[in-house]
Amino acid sequence: MPEVVYSPQLCFFRVETGGLLDAAWLYQWFRAAEFRDQAAAVQHQTDMAPYINLADLRAMRITLPPAEVQRELGDLLAPLEDRAQGALAESEALASLRDALLPPLLSGELQVRDTEALVEEAV
Repeated sequence: MPEVVYSPQLCFFRVETGGLLDAAWLYQWFRAAEFRDQAAAVQHQTDMAPYINLADLRAMRITLPPAEVQRELGDLLAPLEDRAQGALAESEALASLRDALLPPLLSGELQVRDTEALVEEAV
């Protein structure tokens, strides 16, 4: 399970079209060590559940190459991200199918030959 940080606020990040920051770059930054390290440094400042307040979020720094470099990298990463998301969805569907079929198979209520149609539909 990935580590998460609770925040009592709900934030939306909007990136201006043609601005200095590319949306794909910001998305990847939130997944990168640079963000995680900064978040880890501020998330335990109260005795409440770990969270990052808006002031701490505004104080974070992001490495920002030129906009054209960000867009080029975003264009390269987008198909990989789409492929990864597709693989994740497929993995979840197959895990769900396994979880539904395995108990009846192990108990003998269902035979392997009876599951072929179900598997073909899922795949």
